Amino acid sequence: EMRFRAKSGVLRDVRVSSGLVEIDGEPCVLVLASDITESKRAGEKFVKVFHASPEPISISRLRDGLYLDVNNAFVEQFGWGREELIGRNPVDLGLWSSRSDRQRWAAQLRKSGRLRNAEAHLNTRAGERRIVLVSAELILIEGEECIIGMVIDITEQLRTRKALQGSEARLKEAQRIG
Repeated sequence: EMRFRAKSGVLRDVRVSSGLVEIDGEPCVLVLASDITESKRAGEKFVKVFHASPEPISISRLRDGLYLDVNNAFVEQFGWGREELIGRNPVDLGLWSSRSDRQRWAAQLRKSGRLRNAEAHLNTRAGERRIVLVSAELILIEGEECIIGMVIDITEQLRTRKALQGSEARLKEAQRIG
């Protein structure tokens, strides 16, 4: 990759490759140049959004779940350090309770290419079980099927809803009796 200044003065990122070829018996150099400025900018934007997001996000391989990257919100949510997660499988870490749960989830994702708000039970490093909504999308990274997944923890919302329903039931019962 190289950076060139266009006639307009704007800097452009270019991927250049070259090779020797023979044309009509004469050795020549063939040079191919591709402007990658926009895709590079898009990649930079993605990285910023990924790391700035307050929601836990992970990038993992589809075939075995191995984490390729996680954001700080993911680290904070589940309690493992980033370096403990990268290169590891969530089942081996104990994040997923069982390999079959993860395999079922991955099969649904493989079938549709994306999942939206699929409920799952995941564990923190401290062993606390969390009820989460997982949204995920299949992406290709260097020819390998990968998953970009986002997690929303709904554990407290569900506990609050259950407590409210219990209170409402007790109130109805008290009104019926009283």
